[in-house]
Amino acid sequence: MAPGSAGAVCLLPPVDAPIARPFDAPPCQWCAGHRGLTYDVGVGTAVRAAAAGTVTFSGIVVEVRYV
Repeated sequence: MAPGSAGAVCLLPPVDAPIARPFDAPPCQWCAGHRGLTYDVGVGTAVRAAAAGTVTFSGIVVEVRYV
């Protein structure tokens, strides 16, 4: 939906923290890139869902926790 259109939804960030690493589109579909946002949060920081959905992955990859 276009911004401002009927039924448009405004989602809040999942955490109140600065963005440590922004989205970085890869040059091709299979190339390396950063397809999300990384927030600079401390241990124990509460993280909330931005919208209803299902978590499909939560775990550690190369010593970094991802959800």
